[in-house]
Order: sequence, then structure tokens, then C-alpha cells
Amino acid sequence: MGRFEMEVWYQSPYPEDSARGSKMFICQYCLKYLRCRTSLERHNAKCVWRFPPGDEIYRKDALSVFEVDGRRFKSYCQNLCLLAKLFLDNKTLYFDVEPFLFYVMTVADSEGCHVVGYFSKVSPAAAGGSQPARRRPALGNTATAAQRPPQITVHLTDPVG
Repeated sequence: MGRFEMEVWYQSPYPEDSARGSKMFICQYCLKYLRCRTSLERHNAKCVWRFPPGDEIYRKDALSVFEVDGRRFKSYCQNLCLLAKLFLDNKTLYFDVEPFLFYVMTVADSEGCHVVGYFSKVSPAAAGGSQPARRRPALGNTATAAQRPPQITVHLTDPVG
């Protein structure tokens, strides 16, 4: 990915034609996966992405967090999940990304924003809103606090090189 070569820990359900060889190449900006270095070099010459799609919701120095809607940016989120599966044994979300919001952490340099980690949670719109439709007055905010927290998946990478 990018200029880094990483050994993976687990298998990921990438399409067979992309994952046939001993190496797979991934664009560090749009996360598109390719079979050979030549294809990656051609792709890099045309790829206009330099940061994740979605809204930048946090920035401090070179660190940024982008909120990426799985419904709006389905392909990017699927590719992010496929990449994460290479390092997480119990990762089960790959293709059904529409109901999730992804929070992608990046580190910026002169070339662009490089993904260093992410987590995901169920979108409030997919969950039917963040507040229960009805609650008894005696419960006050307890009903909201007692709701089950969203499932969170964390993936951090450390470049090997």
C-alpha cells in the first residue's frame, strides 16, 4: 500500500482475479486493489483522490479524521473493510456497508492524507434515529443511556519498511 509492503496476517475475501498472486497492490488514497505494480502505477497517474471521501470532522496538525458514509461511498468503504480483514481475524463486515458510518484517521504530508486507522458504527439514519420513539417520563435520560452502544471495529496500521 503506497510505498510500503506489508505481510498480512489473515485471508480477506478479495475477488479471486485480484488476489491470485503472492502480492496485491492497493492505492493508498482510494483503496482500489490491483493485481500488478504496472496497473498500480497507471492507476496512480490517473487517481485524483488525496484524502478519504466524506467530511473532515477533526484536524490537529497532520492528523485528521474523516466521516465517510457507507451508503454514499460504498466502494471505498468496502475496500476499507477488505483491507482491514487482512489484519483482523474476526472482521465480518465487508460488503454490507450501507448502514454504517466510517471514521477514517489519516496523517497528512505533502502528497496527501494517508490512512492509519478507522472505526465504524451504525449510522443513526440506519438505526432509525438515535432516540427511542417513545419513552416513559419516569425513565428520563436513563432509557437513552441504557441503549446498547454501537459495535466498534478499530484497525490501526504501522508502516513496515
